[in-house]
Amino acid sequence: MQFRTRAAAVLLVAIAGLGGARAAVADDDPAAQVDARALGADDQELWRRQNLLGDLKTWIVTQPGIETSGYIESVNNPDAGSTVLLWHGAANHTQQLIKDKARQMGIPLTVEQRTFSMADLVRTQDAILDLAGTGPLTDFRINSVGGLTADFDGIIVYGEHRHPRPTADAELGILL
Repeated sequence: MQFRTRAAAVLLVAIAGLGGARAAVADDDPAAQVDARALGADDQELWRRQNLLGDLKTWIVTQPGIETSGYIESVNNPDAGSTVLLWHGAANHTQQLIKDKARQMGIPLTVEQRTFSMADLVRTQDAILDLAGTGPLTDFRINSVGGLTADFDGIIVYGEHRHPRPTADAELGILL
């Protein structure tokens, strides 16, 4: 099947990433919020920056067409009050809107180009899970297929060999 071959090729190129770099967003429940009086000035400033970054992220993911825009994820750094936009493909109108919104909110934003789109990553994760227990994965038990990370552009498959052999990892890499 042509798709499975392509999925396996993507796996080989990108066999070590995708964990889920998601920024924490403050809970709107007053009972869950930290009493500002108990925090020092530095802590209050950190929470202010984190909340601001969370507001930007919420705005981004609610934009029409964001799923097909090239946007993959935004990786927030609350210590610096900045964010990195993970992007696939050419800059476009949506990317410019995000940059403009970040500038308006006073948030430094950089764009990091990625090889794979979010659709590519999700499609490949699904294909790997479909292959579980078959072909080159017959002797490999998949525990999970990892998601996005800030420092890796690809997918990682977490699991274990059912009957470990010293050369099993190398064989699996060659077969896929």
